[in-house]
Formats: sequence, structure tokens, C-alpha cells
Amino acid sequence: MKIDPRLVELREGENLKLEPRYASTNNICHKILYSEPRLWIHKKTLPKLIQAQQTAKTQNLQLWIWDAYRPPEVQKQLWNACPDPRYVANPQTGGSLHARGVALDLTLARNKKLLDCGSDFDHMGNAAHWDAYDAGLISAAQQENRLLLRSLMQDAGFETIATEWWHWQLPSPKNSPWEILPSPYQP
Repeated sequence: MKIDPRLVELREGENLKLEPRYASTNNICHKILYSEPRLWIHKKTLPKLIQAQQTAKTQNLQLWIWDAYRPPEVQKQLWNACPDPRYVANPQTGGSLHARGVALDLTLARNKKLLDCGSDFDHMGNAAHWDAYDAGLISAAQQENRLLLRSLMQDAGFETIATEWWHWQLPSPKNSPWEILPSPYQP
């Protein structure tokens, strides 16, 4: 299968861990959604991810990535499992920036142990929101870990959304939105 040249495969490294949740049953659909445990991103996302990775390293932290590029057919399955636009982009109204390769779902780890951010990846509830601390749903230590992640990712040029502390994306370019990319996964 020919891979779109705009996509690059992520590789584990010294302070980069990959745990493709949709290549396992540990996700909101409770089934394997990716045919291979591989993660891809748009080549324009890579320099910003490297910047975040290098900053994490200076703080003795690792980036732990759960998802990156997501094929539109997987987005449909996620929508079917959780048809709530606060958490899953509706594929009928443009879908997710994941399908464009410019969004990542990730967290931080120290010594290969995930920092406690108050909820797991794909927790579809208020504890995943950025205002969870103000609502009394997470501890001060969990909030500090989220803020550490936010500082690191925003400094690298990513933005987030209000309802998922783990979701990071490149801003959409003015006048030319990111294009949906063909899947690199085997059918």
C-alpha cells in the first residue's frame, strides 16, 4: 500500500512512548479499530511534536501517545460509540482533525510511569474537562500534571479543546483548512 507523502510514521524513542489504543480493545468501542499498532502524523505536525518532546526531555519527562492520525472510518465507529460532539467529532459535519493528521492524543510520563491527570484517555465525562479542578472533580496534583502538559504542548505550538485534556492539535490555517488524508492502515 502506498502511504500518502504528507504522513510520517511515529517511532518510539528515548522519551517517546507509543500506545496505540485503537489497535487494542482498551478504548471506548472495546474493539480493535486499527489493523496495525502504528501511529502516523502529518509531516507539518512532526517539528512541533519534536519540540514538545525535547522540552519534555529537559524535564525528565516522556511523551506517551495514544492516538494521532485517525482514518475517517474509525471516526465513524467512535461517533457510533459516543455520539456526543463534546467528545467525538461528528463525521457527518467534517469529522476530526485526527483524520487530517494534525491532532494527537497524549500524556506525560516520568520513568515510564504515566502522570496522574485525573482521568484516563477517552474518558467521556466532566473529569476529562479542563475545568475539572474548578468543579472539584480532580485533585490539585492532577491539575498540576495537566497544566504541565498544557504548558509543554502550547509552547510547542499546539492548542487543545475544553473537554479533553489529552487532545492536542495544530491550529487550522486561515483560508486553507487541513485536508482529510487517506488511511495508511491495511484494510
